[in-house]
Amino acid sequence: MKDKGLEYGVNKEQYETLDISKNIAVRAGAGSGKTRVLSKRYLRLLMEVPDINIKNIVAITFTEKAALEMKERIRNAVIQEMKKETNAQKKQGLEHIRDSITLANISTIHGFCSKLIRENFYHLGVDPYFKVIEEYDRETNLRRLVEEAIDYIFSKEEISDEVNTLLEMYTSNAIIGGELANSILEMYNKIREKGLNITEAYRLTSLTNKLDFLNRSKIENVESIIVPLNIVEILAHQIIKKLDAEYKRFKNENNLLDFNDLELLTDKLLEDEKVRERYRNIYRFILVDEAQDINELQKRIIYKLAVDANGNIQPGKLFIVGDHKQSIYGFRGTDYKIFDRICQDVGEKGEVKLLSNCYRSTSQIINTINSLFSKLIEPYEALKVPDDREIKNGGRTELILLEKPVEDSSQNKAWDEVKSLLKDDGKQEELKRSLLELGRVEKLKVENDNIQSLVIAKRIEKLLDQGFNYKDIAILLRSRTHLSSIENFLRKHKIPYSVLGGIGFWGRQEIIDIINLYRFIVNSDDLTSLAGALRSPIFSFDDKLLFEFFSFLRDQKEKGIVESLHELTSRCNAMDIEIIQRAHNILTKLKRLKGFLSAHELLYHISEITCYKQILLTQVNGFQKYRNFEKLMTIAKEFDEKKLYKAREFVTYLDVLEKHSFMEEEALLDTEDSNAVKILTIHSSKGLEFKAVILPDMSKELDWKAKRDKSLFIFSEDYGITAIFSSGGERSVEGNPLYNMYYNKELEREIEDSKRIFYVAATRAEEFLAFIGEDQEYVDRKGNIKLNTFMRQLKYAMYMNDGNVEGLATIEGSTFIAEKTITKEIMIEDIDNLLNEINGCDEVKPEYEKRIMQYDSPVSGMFSVSQYLKYLDCPRKYFYEYRAKLMVETLEDTNGIGISIKDNQINEALENTYKISAAEKGKIIHKVLEEMRLKGISDKSEAYSQLATVVTDYAANFKKEQLEGFINDGRRFIDNYLKIEKELKNLLRGNKLKSFVELGFRIPVTQGSRIMINGIIDRLDVYEEGEFVDLCIIDYKTNVIRKSEDIEDRVNYYRPQMMIYSKAVRDLIKFNGKKLRSVCAYLYFLDYGEFRKLEFTQKELDILKRDMLDKINRAFRFSGLEDFECNKGKSCTLCVYSSLCL
Repeated sequence: MKDKGLEYGVNKEQYETLDISKNIAVRAGAGSGKTRVLSKRYLRLLMEVPDINIKNIVAITFTEKAALEMKERIRNAVIQEMKKETNAQKKQGLEHIRDSITLANISTIHGFCSKLIRENFYHLGVDPYFKVIEEYDRETNLRRLVEEAIDYIFSKEEISDEVNTLLEMYTSNAIIGGELANSILEMYNKIREKGLNITEAYRLTSLTNKLDFLNRSKIENVESIIVPLNIVEILAHQIIKKLDAEYKRFKNENNLLDFNDLELLTDKLLEDEKVRERYRNIYRFILVDEAQDINELQKRIIYKLAVDANGNIQPGKLFIVGDHKQSIYGFRGTDYKIFDRICQDVGEKGEVKLLSNCYRSTSQIINTINSLFSKLIEPYEALKVPDDREIKNGGRTELILLEKPVEDSSQNKAWDEVKSLLKDDGKQEELKRSLLELGRVEKLKVENDNIQSLVIAKRIEKLLDQGFNYKDIAILLRSRTHLSSIENFLRKHKIPYSVLGGIGFWGRQEIIDIINLYRFIVNSDDLTSLAGALRSPIFSFDDKLLFEFFSFLRDQKEKGIVESLHELTSRCNAMDIEIIQRAHNILTKLKRLKGFLSAHELLYHISEITCYKQILLTQVNGFQKYRNFEKLMTIAKEFDEKKLYKAREFVTYLDVLEKHSFMEEEALLDTEDSNAVKILTIHSSKGLEFKAVILPDMSKELDWKAKRDKSLFIFSEDYGITAIFSSGGERSVEGNPLYNMYYNKELEREIEDSKRIFYVAATRAEEFLAFIGEDQEYVDRKGNIKLNTFMRQLKYAMYMNDGNVEGLATIEGSTFIAEKTITKEIMIEDIDNLLNEINGCDEVKPEYEKRIMQYDSPVSGMFSVSQYLKYLDCPRKYFYEYRAKLMVETLEDTNGIGISIKDNQINEALENTYKISAAEKGKIIHKVLEEMRLKGISDKSEAYSQLATVVTDYAANFKKEQLEGFINDGRRFIDNYLKIEKELKNLLRGNKLKSFVELGFRIPVTQGSRIMINGIIDRLDVYEEGEFVDLCIIDYKTNVIRKSEDIEDRVNYYRPQMMIYSKAVRDLIKFNGKKLRSVCAYLYFLDYGEFRKLEFTQKELDILKRDMLDKINRAFRFSGLEDFECNKGKSCTLCVYSSLCL
């Protein structure tokens, strides 16, 4: 048997699953090679079954990606067989198989169902050219339709009593806030997932069906409690019935089917015995991958094809592979118990096999996983260290315990006090004090997040010292709650990273800000979104001004928002008046566009009127923010092209996209080859593997959402829709015994699912695995076992293993922390304020709780170094480029050139003959030098190779002759760079401690100033000599230099820029007990091959601060062209705006 296994390229236990004469169910552990087994069995069927045709085999995979990978795997295996085959006839047969693979029935269950429906459209009465609606399009339209269905039902006079019963039970907030709509949608989806029709759902929901159970529950005053509840349940069913009718009409009008339709129609099709028998004969073999993730309806479809008229499965027909321990999609209606039942059915006349040899992880990680999860998951099939490979020894598993936060009993009190004061217009001062206290409490939570993020960054640095690369490391998240904090600390420690699977995009502040403004434009009642937009860099309201505006707005109930903004100017200082007037002008223009434009057009006009692109490009990491906004524009364009929506529905569409981005089945590893740490969700990591895995948030409660967001209804297959009891606005799970029973079952399911999610995360690791969180007890104060966090699950497993988990080392997180987190004094500017009062909510919404925790207060004024240099060069030119937005050559003066070119002829003569702009040229060269520094490249040939690599990335933007010309010029820049580096190395003394590349900063112009200046330093080298530290600022310049005298002009122009950089590094860089000896700047003129050293006295820096404060204040205060004077001089003749100054 071992020899046979070698013949097929598999091990002994894998070979046992390849017996094509038997039905086999395979329980495959993580890393055991199940995909290999599935592919090998498919290939064996093709090669060994007489008269087999490729169309006789169906292989069901979980994702499209898995289907493509399986086809490619089989194709490669066939090619290898062809190379070994000497028999001409057999070789010809293999060639036929190779060429037929593209036609193979290897697809997702929905792809397979779609094929059957198209082949039998006449039988089902559907258009054969139907389109399958994407899940997020389905949900977006359902959200609109459910609102319409509620409005329709509530408008019917004959059921006004039922509507009043619902309103008395749950209050109007359940309707206004969207809770009723969300609960109805949840019930509708459950009904369809179970394959039930609306009529059957009504029977289950009826009081007649529930009465026996309720009577057994011995409820006091049963009639006064249960009858009103059932009235609400039947009303919910009526809304669902209307929703179902309208959704069907929408799909018919657009010739659409959703995924659930595909399953339901296929199930209906196979009810016909003739059709079923025909497909049984065609599909002689059925292979199912990831069988733990199928639902009951999908199982029914598979069985109708696999089971004969006598209820038997023909030998060898069915082969399924799965692992109940990796069933993590319960929220989509899947159930691992279905897989267990299939295994039991197959095992009656076939065999159930185990794949337990783990080829992914080291022996130590395997032992830790077995020791941990054997106490958490039942049944548990242990992973084994394979005996047919070289054992992966070594590896490490760690439990990093963070210090427990000081519990603050005032947290709930602070929230309750804020919520009560939000309802009282006359207690503004008390509200401010309560918000300050709430800010203090929430600040503690932020500090705890930061400690964890610091430990993550420090542990990654140690992994690098131990031989790992950045790209070997993955951080797996249960949710995106702490993503922002983790990113901040990775950036702080100069650790490159990629956020995969879309989880980072929707949390980007630049995306949140512009969407907030869009929301308000399409819905003037959404004052919460307006508040978010006003605080953003788009308008730069600080918290004090925002508080004043909404207090003023509350007193001006008869006036509109735009009019109130205009009148508020009489109560503000000069700087605030400028901000308010700008907001008034922008909102006036934008409001006129409502109702006339598509989503893409409206978003475009918002960005143009607010100058949003330019605002982004003046911020730290501005180019990346600009690219993120471009991605949002692309999403808007795709939204419009669907022709299914109105512009106002774009915000709902985005909400759905965000929801689905977090629960992606697989991450898109478009950056998997980049040398960067990967951050992704646990769900996205399924099917992937990494050398090192870090799992943070071990102490985060897993059932908090279910406990907080108790749905109005729960659906069960026995009793249909069941409503939560409510009296006097207070809801009680225990008030309805049926709801209580199924609610607790749902909590139990969520905890069981979390154990499997924990298992999936742990089994992604090859050589290193770390768990990070605060220590917790798994027994509560009442002595009950509580396993609602990963940490409690781990501690429970330790207890069940006599106090330890095999191979797991426990480490105090404090050992990684070399610096303490500084606690800032809580200021009024740190408060996220009246947002909930504005919308009339009776509670603080979770999204605002999150924003309070993560808030980074905006400033009243933000100025970039490039803007300041432009203003110094010519205030009039600054006006044209940054106020009028007449940016002629570049979106941002990234090279700080300071001189605009009048026409194409001069531009061509001074710059180059291949017509790549100065901005593009500078961007490419900066990228090359950045990569050289990060990779330690100092060899000329390697540098040329890096140049070619970077230029290739820009190939789509330029013509071939442009790129060839630039490469020649770029090599000259590199030659000059290496020459300057060599010269400078001989002049500098001391040991180089560290080199920072692309160091972004944002600092106040003067201490206590509300005006900030930001920029990016190309490079900062830190040298140490004895007790002293020297800081060397290095800035690359790609200006065209014709003679040595030109350099001095450029040095004078860039001197203020280097002085700002000098001030920034003095303020930001810590010296760890060393004394700062000097700060100097070096300008690398790469076109000419020379450098210049600049040093500054304290007096010069003090003068600069006063000058910056004066000029930036002027730039903010002034608004008209006449306020910005032209610095008339010799540069005017070359200025592109000279004709406008006449």
